[in-house]
Amino acid sequence: MQSVAEVLNMKLQHLLAVHTFFFFLVCASSEEYCSSTCGSINITSPFRLPDDPADCGMPEYELTCQNNQTRLNISSRLYVVKDISFENETIRVVDPGLQSNNCSSPPTYSLNTQDLQDSGGSYFLVQPYGFVDYTTCQQPVNDSSYVTTSPCINSTNEYHYVMAGVSSIADLHKECQVLAVPIEFAYDGNASYLKIWSALLMGLQLSWKAFRCSECEAAGGYCYYRETYDLDDSDWCYKPCRNALQSKHCFFNALGQGLEGYVLAARTALGYVCLFSFLIYKMRRQYLIHAGYVLAARTALGFVRLFSFLIYKMRRQYLRKNESIEIFLDKYRNQMPTRYSYGAIRKMTRGFKEKLGQGGFGSVFKGILPGGRPVAIKILDNTKGNGEEFINEVATIGRIHHVNVVQLIGFCSEGSKRALVYDYMPNGSLDKYIYSKEGQSSPPSLGLDKMYDIAMGAARGIEYLHRGCEMQILHFDIKPHNILLDADFVPKISDFGLAKLYPAGRSAVSVSAVKGTIGYIAPELMYRSFGRVSYKSDVYSFGRLLLEMIGRMADPRAATEHDSSGFYFPAWLYDQLSKGEDVVVDVVVESESKVAEKLAVVGLWCIQMSPDDRPSMHRVVEMLEGSAGDVAMPPRPSLLFPSEVGEVESLETESSESSYMLENGTSAA
Repeated sequence: MQSVAEVLNMKLQHLLAVHTFFFFLVCASSEEYCSSTCGSINITSPFRLPDDPADCGMPEYELTCQNNQTRLNISSRLYVVKDISFENETIRVVDPGLQSNNCSSPPTYSLNTQDLQDSGGSYFLVQPYGFVDYTTCQQPVNDSSYVTTSPCINSTNEYHYVMAGVSSIADLHKECQVLAVPIEFAYDGNASYLKIWSALLMGLQLSWKAFRCSECEAAGGYCYYRETYDLDDSDWCYKPCRNALQSKHCFFNALGQGLEGYVLAARTALGYVCLFSFLIYKMRRQYLIHAGYVLAARTALGFVRLFSFLIYKMRRQYLRKNESIEIFLDKYRNQMPTRYSYGAIRKMTRGFKEKLGQGGFGSVFKGILPGGRPVAIKILDNTKGNGEEFINEVATIGRIHHVNVVQLIGFCSEGSKRALVYDYMPNGSLDKYIYSKEGQSSPPSLGLDKMYDIAMGAARGIEYLHRGCEMQILHFDIKPHNILLDADFVPKISDFGLAKLYPAGRSAVSVSAVKGTIGYIAPELMYRSFGRVSYKSDVYSFGRLLLEMIGRMADPRAATEHDSSGFYFPAWLYDQLSKGEDVVVDVVVESESKVAEKLAVVGLWCIQMSPDDRPSMHRVVEMLEGSAGDVAMPPRPSLLFPSEVGEVESLETESSESSYMLENGTSAA
């Protein structure tokens, strides 16, 4: 016979099962009840549409649906919503003025962080971003920092330019009106307007994680997202720091800053010791009870132990920042190049005396090894995450020895200080032989034969990365800045900060972010419809590099032959080849014309929109080694984008702002 307790237990279990069933039933019904669509966008909590029931979503995340397009209102600016990621809690929006396949369409709105805060702080930008200044002037401007929008945007009585990069009021000419538009991607200083417009067409990625803030604030807390917009901060809800114990985040964050944290912990511990000493004194005078002494002493000792433990934990947390790097270096220590101390690095550079360049990850200095060998030393002062950029460089070129890949001689990893030691490249990077520098009428001249040798060497270097190692290495940032030239102009592939290693032979890979630089990013890295990411992405970037080399020597009338917004250099190049006309000027002998034709045809093959239509780097090397007549013409290229920019992947963006120019006097773009 069952006891009363057993009967009650069974009834309780049955009741719990029924409650759970109805809970999930109600939740499922509520989710379906509050789900809407507009075009291809699925809208559910915390988002809502104006006609949704009042209990659906949150008012501050209300969207509108106009002409079957989802719109987001940011400070009275209606942006077009192209994607909502409920997994990453991000939303991608595009300026409504930008129209696919029409580069004459300028953006309508300006936007900055203050605008997002003024709209309620519900959204914030995911990526570090820059600005493109759309400038309208009454008089023509003769300044290399102003990029003309012609032939896309023209006017009979006004002059239109864009300023890409860092600018200030002092940079602006008089009688010019400016519209500052945020841009998400990195670009080099030689980006054309078409490249800049294409990047703007991809829009901006905003995070809507701040929807959690209402719950935090309702509980009397303060939402950390709205103060620093740190996506990865786990302790995001706290109260203002009136004292050390009131906010776990403030206290632990202060401890994590190193010496300042120890000082704060020591001061707080001393404060509590003084407090309890005062309590002991008061108890001695008022009570003189032995138990009071014991209690006070134990409590004081407990707080001393507590703060000792906190200091120990924060010291471990500080050291853990370097743990992933040390684990990696220890695992592959037998395959690593020479490891130097930071003192040795300082001595090689004579106290960091001769600076060669500056880039997104740090600075480059010239150094001398003890044997007299000149080197370029990259000091990483903004290492990503847990040292991902540092590990990428060491893991890839640290184990590669190829004539067309820059050699990593050594490295330094000492606490938070990290450095990479490379061969010194006296002739700089390829970009300075393609693009004119400020104050130059034209870049230093390299003949077609030398350009061909550089292209050939770069192709062999990339082919080796794809096929010559036990792991397949995808570079993801092939561009002129990252092709360095030694004393004999032998090209070296450099800057592996975005590189990834994959098993050899894998035909497709997965990436968590759009990687590369505007103008060199393969379409499949940005749009789902073009295909899967693979080694063919590097092939596309190499093709763009070849066309840049040809463009440097192309007929200067090329850009003026067409006054329509549809002008596209690769298409013009294809037409020239089809008509049997020379693609470069000042050809001395016929053999140079054939070299130019071969570089152009191979480049056009490499930039095919579909990865399946592009050759492998092995095939590219074969085409470059053969004669121009042996290579068939590819399909005519065209500037195409998906009809809906909504096909843009909702991915975070990584960009290598520059190669660090491991040579004298060259700065990163």
